[in-house]
Amino acid sequence: SSRADLSAAVSTGNSDTRAHNALIETTLTRGRSEHFLSLLLSQEDADGQSTKDQFDLDYGHKRFFSDRWFGSGNFEYFEDGLKNVDYRVTAGAGAGYQFWGNSFGALSAELGANLVVEELGARREENPAMRWALKYNRFLWSERVEVFHNHSVLVIPDRGEVIESSTGIRMAVN
Repeated sequence: SSRADLSAAVSTGNSDTRAHNALIETTLTRGRSEHFLSLLLSQEDADGQSTKDQFDLDYGHKRFFSDRWFGSGNFEYFEDGLKNVDYRVTAGAGAGYQFWGNSFGALSAELGANLVVEELGARREENPAMRWALKYNRFLWSERVEVFHNHSVLVIPDRGEVIESSTGIRMAVN
């Protein structure tokens, strides 16, 4: 299954702001394997000054060993020049548990070890990290409305955390 979420917001008055976001997600399930690919492009400007310019590409793989337990692999490439993140590449492996998964939705959690390679303001670093991820979705009204929450927390020792979270309600228009 694939989905594209597109959004734009324009505001004028005391200040002029523009925001453009594109999120494309694809999930492929074959037998006991699940592949997930996501691309996020996000740009914002206020009064002619760029305030956000992000590129985020994520890939995740789950290989189920039983009905509930799975091994996982993940890869992420992230850029945000405005925050001096020239690039961040994260790759890792772990294990997870699917609490439930059916035509009404799913809930799963995973924990794993990662390697983070990043260039911050022309300084390159490589660090080990731990990653915790949670993925939840629930369909309502014959899959026309979906409630979702996804987050991942990447804990880099001596550096802090990188938290990504997405929560919302989606409504199919066709």
